Amino acid sequence: DPRTVVVEHNRRIVRRPALGETPVAAGDAIELVHFVGGG
Repeated sequence: DPRTVVVEHNRRIVRRPALGETPVAAGDAIELVHFVGGG
């Protein structure tokens, strides 16, 4: 489910509409966070 994934670029959350417009340079930090439920 794409709603459970967040993209961080240099420790800032990138909103889904801006994903294709966000420039990424050498040395930038990209993190993908996938939230899961449990119990």
